[in-house]
Amino acid sequence: MAFQKQHPGIILILLAFCFSLGGCGAPLLSERQIVRAVLFSQTAERAEAVLLLANTSEADAETFHTLSGVGQTPAEALNQAQQASQGPVFYGLMDLVVLPMNASYKEICSYTSLLEQTVLPAARMDIILWQREGPASVQEQAPALYAAIKAAQKQYGIRNGLYQVTAQSNNCALPVWQGGQFGFAWLQMDKKAILISDGLQAQLAATLTGQGNRLEVWLGNGAVACTARTSVRWESDADTITAEVTLHDLTLTNLDGQPRPETESRKLLEAEMHTAFDAVLGATVPVQDPLRVRLWAFQRNGAAREPATAALSVRFAD
Repeated sequence: MAFQKQHPGIILILLAFCFSLGGCGAPLLSERQIVRAVLFSQTAERAEAVLLLANTSEADAETFHTLSGVGQTPAEALNQAQQASQGPVFYGLMDLVVLPMNASYKEICSYTSLLEQTVLPAARMDIILWQREGPASVQEQAPALYAAIKAAQKQYGIRNGLYQVTAQSNNCALPVWQGGQFGFAWLQMDKKAILISDGLQAQLAATLTGQGNRLEVWLGNGAVACTARTSVRWESDADTITAEVTLHDLTLTNLDGQPRPETESRKLLEAEMHTAFDAVLGATVPVQDPLRVRLWAFQRNGAAREPATAALSVRFAD
């Protein structure tokens, strides 16, 4: 009683916190269906939504089961999947959304709007496009697909969120899972998507758009293996903006058995990064501000216009 008299504010705060986690009378977390990922697919006739649910009864390794729903729209499909659940679904621990590569920019925006209305407040959701291949259904592939994408995200440092779709008014740039590695794509309003499948180009694009922080590539037609952590800083003047990409914890390994000094391997890496940068710029000519440099230019110079040219500078941290 003495504690209640002396610290009523603390008690009220604790009660409010508990209610915010579960709600007054809400089921315990162990009684809910915990969603770890939502995967969508679509054809001209229908949409499908698959919920990947964690098996809460497993004490050791995380295992999953799935629920699937089909409808004329993604919203109908997601609702059908939720209705198939044996209990209330919980999205607070969800960390991945997989969207179909065959969706248009407008459809991707619709998916994003649906997610904002349905699954928030998930703490962090990564958005990955998927080039579906093979006859297996999305529901059958969901557990293995989730494991493969999450492992590759850790390997390549891929992270983003819904804001990657909503930040621009007429296009978005997102990683694409291609069944073994990430590509990178720009989706545009009323235009065909631009897909980059080359490993170095895709990883550099992810770095430059703030969605990746690692390089793991082979140089010189497989002669040298390269791994590095990346960071990027933008410098600009009135006409040019330069992406200064710094390579940290760089490892260069000769694979062809030829003696090669590291300085030579570094020159090879720098040259191939410049080639990849030029290829990304060339492929994205139709896209308005594909590397989001207008924001950087505005922060740097107070000028809203996009600089006339973009350039790359490679820096080694050591």
